[in-house]
Amino acid sequence: MNKAIDASKEDATFGILRLKRDIFSKSTIGLVVADKEYGNAYSRVAGLDLSLRPSDLILLNVQVAGSWQPGLTEGNIGFVSDISRIADASSAKFFYERLSPDFDVNQTGFLRKETHRGRERMGLDLVYSPRPDIGAIKQIFLTGFIDAQKPILTNRYLNDQTTSYPTTVFSSDFLDEKRGFGGGTSLEVRFDSGARVEAFASKQHRYDITGGYDSDSLRVSISTPSQYKVAFRASAYVNDFYNFGRRHISRDWSFTLDTTLRPQDRWRIESRLRHSRTFDPNNTLEDRIWLGSLRTYYLFSPDTYLSLFAQGRSDHTPLGTQETFLISSVFGWEFTRGSRLFVAINDSRDDGSGTFHLNN
Repeated sequence: MNKAIDASKEDATFGILRLKRDIFSKSTIGLVVADKEYGNAYSRVAGLDLSLRPSDLILLNVQVAGSWQPGLTEGNIGFVSDISRIADASSAKFFYERLSPDFDVNQTGFLRKETHRGRERMGLDLVYSPRPDIGAIKQIFLTGFIDAQKPILTNRYLNDQTTSYPTTVFSSDFLDEKRGFGGGTSLEVRFDSGARVEAFASKQHRYDITGGYDSDSLRVSISTPSQYKVAFRASAYVNDFYNFGRRHISRDWSFTLDTTLRPQDRWRIESRLRHSRTFDPNNTLEDRIWLGSLRTYYLFSPDTYLSLFAQGRSDHTPLGTQETFLISSVFGWEFTRGSRLFVAINDSRDDGSGTFHLNN
């Protein structure tokens, strides 16, 4: 056995407890506790979520959690909330999110956040969704949104950035945690056949390490009816973003093709092929990415299923090529009504050797 590969393994003990209970007639309250012990370190999370539906039109969601890790002490609370009014012809949603600088669940979940840096974000979404009597159109969704976002900084974060990038000069607007604003709109048309056409555009002004910048996004997509044995979704996306590694604004464009096959009523296969390219302010190519994935579901019975997933990604940069592979499987069994057992196995490889070897 290759000892160098073995050394890259992470030995950890992981556990999670999830409790959820219905309250009133259409509301729920839940508790989640997760713990990961690895080496001399640990990552622990405890959270409470509440979903209240006082009427058929109003929905309130609140999630609050705390995280504990060695050395992370400058605020460890995450808070997310939203309130919505939902109707067939129109809806509105206001949300507020605040993640403290040392709230960190990267080890136990999939919420991405920089270490020692937090954020605050709020916004309002408005949707108008008429059902016009026009040809084969079933419903139209016209959405408009506005939002505001600002960083929450600590001295440890600034010191880390200076250590990693000694030439960094921090913008005064960034150090003052100045709030940036943005807005956008989207249009979705659903047809009687089940096909969809969507378009999305947004413009946002944000503040980061080197100052203020504008982030423009544009996305278009088309989907064939999902009830058929073969369905497709094609989408194209262009986006400006702050490139932390290079300290400038980069532009990314991508094309994605999703395919869904249903060979049998109990068997579904999903595939994805994506290609994206990133360019610097001088329109020089920075990164070229190919990603492919395959996922299959099989339903053995109404309460038992198996899911298998495989993904490969290849990043081509001026510094070289990096390949990443992932394989995962999930077995689910609802052994009594409302009680479920899940067994998951995951393997991954993330290096530049070019050899498909799972070691994680």
